[in-house]
Amino acid sequence: MKKILTVLALVALIATTLLATGNSRANPEQTTIAGEVNNLGIIRNVHPVSNNQPVNIEDMISSSQPIDPVGRAAVLFVEDPGQSGFGPAVKPDPQWIMWLDSTLGAGNYDWWGPIVDTGDGPPVDTMLLYDLVIWDCYDVWWTNVAPTPTAMTNIGSYISQGGKFWLIGHDVLYAGGTAAYTLTQTYFGLSSAVEDYGSDIYNVTLTGAAELSGFAWNDSCDFQANGHWPDDLTPAAGAHIIVNDGSYAPGIILDDFTTSFWAIDPGRVNTPVPDWIAALDSMFCLFGVMGGTPDTSYWYSLPNMPRTASGPGVGYCCQETNTYVHVFGGNPAPNTDHNVYDWDAGTWSAGPSVPGDFRYGAIASYGHKIYLFGGWQALTSVWVYDCIGDSFYAGGNLVTGCNDGAACVDYDRGLIYIIGGGNGWTELNCVQVYDPAGDSCFAATTLPTTWMSAAVGYIGNDTLLVAFGRSGTTYTNNYMFGIIDPANPANITWGSTASTGYIGVYRPGFANMANCLWVFGGGSGSYEVQTVMYETNVGWSQLPDKITPGQNIGGCAVTVNDSIYDYDARVIPVAAGGYSPYYDVFEALHTGIIIMLGIQEEPVIENPDVFTYQLLTPNPVSGNVQIQFALPTDSRVSFNVYDISGRTVNTSTFSNMSAGVHTLVWDRTDRSGHQVSAGNYFFRLEAGENTATGKLIVTE
Repeated sequence: MKKILTVLALVALIATTLLATGNSRANPEQTTIAGEVNNLGIIRNVHPVSNNQPVNIEDMISSSQPIDPVGRAAVLFVEDPGQSGFGPAVKPDPQWIMWLDSTLGAGNYDWWGPIVDTGDGPPVDTMLLYDLVIWDCYDVWWTNVAPTPTAMTNIGSYISQGGKFWLIGHDVLYAGGTAAYTLTQTYFGLSSAVEDYGSDIYNVTLTGAAELSGFAWNDSCDFQANGHWPDDLTPAAGAHIIVNDGSYAPGIILDDFTTSFWAIDPGRVNTPVPDWIAALDSMFCLFGVMGGTPDTSYWYSLPNMPRTASGPGVGYCCQETNTYVHVFGGNPAPNTDHNVYDWDAGTWSAGPSVPGDFRYGAIASYGHKIYLFGGWQALTSVWVYDCIGDSFYAGGNLVTGCNDGAACVDYDRGLIYIIGGGNGWTELNCVQVYDPAGDSCFAATTLPTTWMSAAVGYIGNDTLLVAFGRSGTTYTNNYMFGIIDPANPANITWGSTASTGYIGVYRPGFANMANCLWVFGGGSGSYEVQTVMYETNVGWSQLPDKITPGQNIGGCAVTVNDSIYDYDARVIPVAAGGYSPYYDVFEALHTGIIIMLGIQEEPVIENPDVFTYQLLTPNPVSGNVQIQFALPTDSRVSFNVYDISGRTVNTSTFSNMSAGVHTLVWDRTDRSGHQVSAGNYFFRLEAGENTATGKLIVTE
């Protein structure tokens, strides 16, 4: 089972080492309480980001090998329908192209085929250029064999030389006869099979087993024959079932995850898409292949809310192994409703009512609590929902009452910024800071212009971002940065406005996490579906349109721990309700962004005099990599890992780490959360003006 609550004790930790006694310099807001996933002193973002300084790999490895900055997954897909009348009607296969684009990234894999008639497919030397070959034989069963005897010989040779292989096809055993049985029994862990347990079935429901447990998707055949002909497979010793169809098992995998045989093609028309995408991504994790930068953004629908809501507040918390999304208030009355979405179960239930009316207010989730600020009309109230206690209490009032303010969490300081808002329809320029540690509020530097119903976010490096909304009585597409004074969180230096280049909207939904801000929908005089994203060091980009148009949308970003590992989670913005007129829709945006869930800071007692570091892990390494380093002063810290070609494998940046001795743990994953393969890697640790580099030899 995936355990979010215990993840702080696992692998993705920044643990601070205690030194000799002295005057404590600990910041209480940055001390993580055990089990509070949201209460992170810092969020580790493993989505690809740009480095602040160029990396010279030659300085690190003393070789003249060229730097290849482009990340590519070493995966080859072979399309082998055997005959022109079999397989998908459109070739190359648009379904598998879609799935590979969504997981590995467009252009980050290679394609062979479609093979027809007696084609033998790629030779051994070609396959050996790849870490993984996916070979799909589809539904061929008639006169031609797919794969051919020569292809089967080549496949066996490739696997014998260390290649990893995923063989897929409804009738591989039928078409290949004795040779296919020999191939699958020798290399794929097959003991026996019952062919065609289902004949010409249009829909099947596949459920993951073992490492794919928890995933389920409906697979509808789009073949010209319009049917699946799957086989029931019995694994031999050293293999196990990886996918089920009721009481049958059409998919097996070796225990060492080097080969897998599926007697049904999972890459057809799948619903729900997120489950199949997550299952496919997990298969790549099992095979240990590294992807590039996947373009995986797409909207999908979740079960509708129990009521319509315009201008609700949306927050979330993680408890035990699950994520819960909370939707508060909104129009129409009653404005005190509280509904809870159970992510794993996919069901809604009622939570305790908000003690006072809440609509068109600001909201933020932090440390297993959800904070509801103000609301219509210019309320000063702050209601705090305690997710663990399942109850509300009154927090300290806002300095300035407002509706249509927007809130974001500064994870580096453990503070919540409430930016802009209105007194009814009169725009305000106020900025307020709420301190969860003391449940109190104080004023900060005001905006240089009035601004209400905006999208706001904390994007790292002491930077706030304000965008869209209503400014000067017009619906704006502008944005502005604010730089927080590290010595005084109430002191903000606001920049000038600039255009995003997109449609100006007010009361859009928005979500902020992992140094990214997503903005979706909103009103422009029309109800919009526009979805855009700002990413630190990248800028603005347009994403697929939201499914349902509307304004007055409630939104937030949630973390969903849906991988086979315990220490990472996907970032998923959600959109609840809206007006056009009143909607009960609930939609989610799959982003492909993964974050590490744990940062743990302990009080630092004494400062070292100089920067030093040491590798605590024996080298070669077979487990987690631990690097201890000492900071003489508070510093910005970055940690990057590169492979032998100079390609960035993983990267993390922490805007302000306190002076003292720290231990950094790299869990041997890449930027997509996948375990890296064995080989030589190089790390670069930068702390202020200091840089440390080293070589790591990773073994299986």
